[in-house]
Amino acid sequence: MSQAYIYHGGTRLVRDIGDSVQLKANPDSPIASLLYAVSCAHCMPISLGQSGEGLGSMWGRETAEAMLQDAGFADVCWHVLPHDSMNVWFVPPT
Repeated sequence: MSQAYIYHGGTRLVRDIGDSVQLKANPDSPIASLLYAVSCAHCMPISLGQSGEGLGSMWGRETAEAMLQDAGFADVCWHVLPHDSMNVWFVPPT
């Protein structure tokens, strides 16, 4: 992501799967193993086949947060909502 895409002002909201990039860090996630399998068997090859980074669908909260910071969003905060424990919601400051 480039600084050119950052519009100053307004509010941004980013949603992603909330599990960690490390499978062993997700012992309480009932579907983490399934999501990793789908990510490796489908998402990652599709991304690589289209000259992407091959992140797959389980690139992890840590990677998403780092990529937002690399794009110029400092002090990114994230939240897990009580009714949506599968996802993490990032709110980059404006």
